[in-house]
Amino acid sequence: MSDLIYYHNSRCSKSRIGLELIKEKGFNGRIVNYLVDDVSKTEIELIFSKYKGNPLDLVRKDDLRKLTENSVIDLPENELIEFVFNNIKVLQRPILVSNEESVVGRPTENLLTLF
Repeated sequence: MSDLIYYHNSRCSKSRIGLELIKEKGFNGRIVNYLVDDVSKTEIELIFSKYKGNPLDLVRKDDLRKLTENSVIDLPENELIEFVFNNIKVLQRPILVSNEESVVGRPTENLLTLF
């Protein structure tokens, strides 16, 4: 499954567990440690565009509260994407992206839907 991209934070236990889980299923795609590696705005737009749920599911609410006093819950999606791009630590983790879909690995078993 080389067409998959795993957005990962190696300091997060759920993210590490998710990576082991998908490797057991044959994952050999690209791993992006999004707090270290550069993530383009285009990549974030792609994650959002392929996500079938509420776009706010892609944002870590606790980290979001620490960064802003204003609520971004009411932001249009394009502004939410801009906010995530400028504050990458609020991106939920882990996220697995295929050619068709983005999946948040919370719970980690959600990642298996792309296999």
